[in-house]
Amino acid sequence: MKKQIVITGYGVLSSLGKNKEENKARLFAGKGGISDVTMDYKDGSATAPFGAINFELEEDPFFKERGIKPDRVMVLALQAANECIAQAKINAKDFDSLRLGVVVGTAMGGIAVGSQFQKECIENGVDNADPVSLAQYPLSAVADIVATRYGFNGTRFVVSTACASGANALGIAHDIINDGLCDIVLAGGVDPLSPFSFAGFKCLGAISRSPCQPYSASSGINIGEGAAFFILESDESAKRRNADIVAELRGYSLSADAYHATAPDPNGQGAYRCMKNALKNSGFKAKDIDYVNGHGTGTPANDMAEKKSWKLIVGEHTSIPLISNKSMIGHCMGAAGAIEAAFSLMSIEEGKIPPTTNFRKPPKGDINHAPNKAIDAEVNAVLSNSFAFGGNNCTIILSKYAKRDIDQYPEIDAVVTGVGCVGVGGRNLSELYQTFKDGVSCIEKVDVTEWEKGFKTPYIGKLPELDDKFFKNYIPAAKLRRLDKITKLAMTSGKQAILDAKLKITPQNCSRIGVVYATGTGPFATINTINEQILKVGVSGIAPDLFTNSVFIATPGQFSIANNIRGPISAITSGGVSGAAGIIYAVQLLKSDQADAIIVIAADEWDEMLQITNEKLGLLTKNGALAFDSDASGMILSEGSVSLILEKKDLALERGAKVYGKIDGYFFNGDNSDLGGIDDTSSRWDEGFKLAMNMANNPVIDYYAMTSYGIKSLDEKELDIVRKYTGENTVARSTARYVGTPTGSLGLYSMLNCLYSMEYGEAPNPGDLSNAREEYKSLVKRELNGRRIRCAAMSAGMLGGSYAGVIATSID
Repeated sequence: MKKQIVITGYGVLSSLGKNKEENKARLFAGKGGISDVTMDYKDGSATAPFGAINFELEEDPFFKERGIKPDRVMVLALQAANECIAQAKINAKDFDSLRLGVVVGTAMGGIAVGSQFQKECIENGVDNADPVSLAQYPLSAVADIVATRYGFNGTRFVVSTACASGANALGIAHDIINDGLCDIVLAGGVDPLSPFSFAGFKCLGAISRSPCQPYSASSGINIGEGAAFFILESDESAKRRNADIVAELRGYSLSADAYHATAPDPNGQGAYRCMKNALKNSGFKAKDIDYVNGHGTGTPANDMAEKKSWKLIVGEHTSIPLISNKSMIGHCMGAAGAIEAAFSLMSIEEGKIPPTTNFRKPPKGDINHAPNKAIDAEVNAVLSNSFAFGGNNCTIILSKYAKRDIDQYPEIDAVVTGVGCVGVGGRNLSELYQTFKDGVSCIEKVDVTEWEKGFKTPYIGKLPELDDKFFKNYIPAAKLRRLDKITKLAMTSGKQAILDAKLKITPQNCSRIGVVYATGTGPFATINTINEQILKVGVSGIAPDLFTNSVFIATPGQFSIANNIRGPISAITSGGVSGAAGIIYAVQLLKSDQADAIIVIAADEWDEMLQITNEKLGLLTKNGALAFDSDASGMILSEGSVSLILEKKDLALERGAKVYGKIDGYFFNGDNSDLGGIDDTSSRWDEGFKLAMNMANNPVIDYYAMTSYGIKSLDEKELDIVRKYTGENTVARSTARYVGTPTGSLGLYSMLNCLYSMEYGEAPNPGDLSNAREEYKSLVKRELNGRRIRCAAMSAGMLGGSYAGVIATSID
């Protein structure tokens, strides 16, 4: 059901100030927050203008209460979120906490923690590196902290679409509420200043030597930092609790340029489609927009492309201003779209359009950029743009609230029509299915003598032989040399899925086909390589191509370029539940009519530093025992990529597609565990799966693919779910016993486990059970008693307290 989604509270901090009032005063006065900052590297110091926060941050008492020494990103997030929560008057104790969700957009997350650990490894050796803060390193940790701080137990999405992350987070919150998963969502974006990002943009030649001049003398960006968070809910929810409505999130849209790894489409076509679709989704026309809060980075390519797309949108209405906030706060990366949304709300509240400062040349042409001085105007609606690496675009539209009749989304069923996979377990679907059929465990003990000193855990998932000759079957040869391993894996499985679905991508349908990328690790090896170069050499050691691959959205961006996919594109990185979360977001994009088909690509990689960090956290097996073995003691890391194509059922059947199954139910929630831990007493996984069962009309589950890790606390919780929600004839298997733990991709591996059982009418061969626990054996040995497997389920849990699951059924 489509609802009017309103904002009832917001909080922001940036280089302009520590709260709304300080930001508002300086924003409309045109008083920028750009100042010189010096960053020290191995090869010397570098000074440049930054949108740096120079005031003292307020550290929430929560950190001391929980014994957490917080990273800067977490302090920024809670300072903005506290202001937001206070205005909206939200106390989780007054609500069903499962109906309270969190969505965080971030590009950098806790990268400072990872960099510090790597520095200690290099300088002092692995054995002497302090792992105490490593649980803060994954991007998903920010959402865990925010959710736990306020007692929110609903969905817990983390989106990392580079510079569009903050805006995309608001869009996801919009869809979560419309889909009925949550009533209230705390959503926003956060990113700190980082020597990593500065070094990367410097090596690309994108840093301005002076305060940036968007749309004026575009010569480069200033990097900024900050955070902004919002409470979103339906207008009915706000009225029930007598909340003050600040504004309405009228609609949003995503698109892909499918043009270049870093540069935007010079004709602005991707940005144009994004704005056009956002207007359509909002019910507005261009003439209804009072101004455009542009992306406006200050780089020639971005500014020129956005001007062209703006002209295509406004047409004869060229009096509509196009402005940029980045001239005052810098480019705040993953927080940019959220902070600029907060500034757009201030415009609606104050009746002012902020200036684009630093205009040192008279504006040219017919575009009003509000140069250097705010404009007094009644502001009813603002269109805000966020564009990112890889041609990833997000547009949101904010407006004053007024009750109105709205057209409902058409009812749709989402079906799986294509599958691809490459990695541990097999180089394609037939090889993986053979692994399931034979009951093979693809785990190996490797020689660690040549690895970093300090390794004690030599067990990993065995990757089949993969070389460029193999990858050339799926990836244009000219692209291979520029791609990292995780991107090669993802592009291969994604292309396999397209071929399997017989989905022809044409100029006519390419903007109705999208990509949702799900990953737990992201480009972990690439990021670590860059960090190592920065620590050992300095800025001069970074290769531009390497930095281009370091953002999470780079992988789906490359895939979109190679396959001419121009619809919605996003990257979900919610740790071990990323794969399931990716399916859920894809279904929501289909339901909200943003696309007709979505390619969900999950990919995760293994490298030595990933093994080191997980070993330091005590999460890896000590003896090589598999999940649910009697002596299981931890995970066995692996790597791979799985892709599913989800389509609207009617359109899939119309084109004669093979349908593997229909997505009938899903859930995504969490508990308030310690960071990197698990709450053994929590029933949130149980309550979440019950919601998925209700959504699917309480089917009889014939087969359950367990996404277990070998970590007893998580595995016990999953065993409880299987016992409670399945019958005496339900058969179950542990996916991790076949392929290990490819982090966030394990959920999609489990979906293939489900699809195998539905297609062949049998559960995978359980393999060697000689060391398995009796509780697991009892599930494995259940008999179907002649029943065909028509309904299969999977779910996943993650340290830190996130849980997600999907129920699929056959349609024949």
